[in-house]
Amino acid sequence: MTHILKYDQFGKQFMNDRGMLLSGNELHGLSAEFKFGHNDAIGTSYAVVAENGLCRTPLPSNATTLRVKAGGDAADVAGGAGARSILLQGIGSDGSAIQEVLVLAGASASASTAQPFMRLLRSLVLESGHYSTNMLGGGSAATITIENTAGTEDWMLIRFNGFADCQSQSTLMSIATGQRAYLSGLNLFVDSNKVVDFLLVFRANFMQTDPGFQPVRMGSELNGVAGDFNYAFPEPPRFFEYTDITLLAKVASGSAKVSANLTYLVNENGDANA
Repeated sequence: MTHILKYDQFGKQFMNDRGMLLSGNELHGLSAEFKFGHNDAIGTSYAVVAENGLCRTPLPSNATTLRVKAGGDAADVAGGAGARSILLQGIGSDGSAIQEVLVLAGASASASTAQPFMRLLRSLVLESGHYSTNMLGGGSAATITIENTAGTEDWMLIRFNGFADCQSQSTLMSIATGQRAYLSGLNLFVDSNKVVDFLLVFRANFMQTDPGFQPVRMGSELNGVAGDFNYAFPEPPRFFEYTDITLLAKVASGSAKVSANLTYLVNENGDANA
């Protein structure tokens, strides 16, 4: 008997008679990955659903080392009362998944990563000098900004906005060497009294180095979303290695706060184009 594996919006595994068919081989090495993004100021032109709309997707030749930007809080420092170190997860210039730890330096810029990043997919506070006894946070003292070593581009934020998120919020998903991913569902949340259009977009073969590049294409269009919208794909779309996927949004008028959760099932068997 063939079973079909799906996950609900809270990440609970369950079996269903519809959806994504997975062979026994595909089940080996399968994991759920949750991408969640937020943008406080979606305007009338499309922007990525990420903090400050930040989404850096350079060519492999333009991969760069990263660091924590100067101007943070003095308490966010090694041995301090706030964030002490952060973990960066992304993709290196060869297309492989990489991660690296940066030690914070208070109001000064941190040292740079040893590895160049061509994609930064997630950042989070790894160690803090603060232990919350009431779950009200405090793991960092201020917003932490990750930038390129040259100091010319912000790449990602770990937000502090009345609560220390201690985790980045970006809908950018990039598929590393030897992986493939299935988008099983998404949840969209829109500011009250606002109407927002969403585009799920993707670009194949981000490792291509010469012109004749694959364009960013629309994968799905969701117009006129108000309040919240939840959708589970009956046949989850499959994305192969070296594909970028993200969510764009624009509001009909003014500006709006937008959040999104996307659930992927990622296979790391190495037969990424099967």
